[in-house]
Amino acid sequence: MPGNLERLPPGQIGRRLAAMVGTDPPAGPVWRVVSVAEIGSTNDLASQLGKCGAPEGTVVVADYQASGRGRRGRPWHSPSGSGLWCSVLLRPPLPLGALGPLPLVLAVGVRRALAVHGATASRLKWPNDLLCKGRKLGGILTEARGGTGTAPPDFVIGGVGVNIVSPPDGWPPDLAATTTSLDHCVAGRQDPAVFAHTMLRQVGEVYELYLQSGFAQLREEWLAHAEHLGGQVTISGPVGTTQGRFCDLDGLGRLVLESLDGRLQLISAGDVSLRPVAHV
Repeated sequence: MPGNLERLPPGQIGRRLAAMVGTDPPAGPVWRVVSVAEIGSTNDLASQLGKCGAPEGTVVVADYQASGRGRRGRPWHSPSGSGLWCSVLLRPPLPLGALGPLPLVLAVGVRRALAVHGATASRLKWPNDLLCKGRKLGGILTEARGGTGTAPPDFVIGGVGVNIVSPPDGWPPDLAATTTSLDHCVAGRQDPAVFAHTMLRQVGEVYELYLQSGFAQLREEWLAHAEHLGGQVTISGPVGTTQGRFCDLDGLGRLVLESLDGRLQLISAGDVSLRPVAHV
């Protein structure tokens, strides 16, 4: 464990979550909660713990992230006490080249938890966003260390951010039109620690299913809740943009795009973003 871990003050959300997890029967990974009040990034601390040999199922939960991030290094707004900001440490015994679906698997687990808490209409936006009423409710960021196409990674960190309660001062201007929180999607105030408990149970179930049976069943569940499936989308990345119809996912979680000339393309998640085609 990093030497400074014991000097970090424990957070309220993680402390309450740890008490709930301690009463659970074994199902999926054995969750061990590391609770901090404030951290730069839960993914960074979880990665440090992974390098020091922390077991699969270690969960870092923070009340506040000063430097939370999403895909492609984008900042993630993580106000104190208003959301679930956590990272889970996994050690899947699968080659790195087979782990493309893992972010989608985790997203299915988080969406199941949202449904348990009343957000039954929540949607999944490829490759890693969770939406409610068209606005961003949460996101997934997976980061692997080590491994090759044929060898398992040393570990994978699955970062999960879900907006549970709207910040008292509102969202920053650049997020106000596109962001939402669970308490705006369902009636009644939500508790981040209770949601975190539900989320870990659901993520544990889908992770075990993925390891035992592969992605096929979870792929169907992901597609059943997919945003923009069957619609015209724009894919943008470092080499430009392309448009076409989002028609499927393949077995590795890649988006199958039918381009304007009828060709099928496989789009990997690493360097792209997706948005619907704007109609004038």
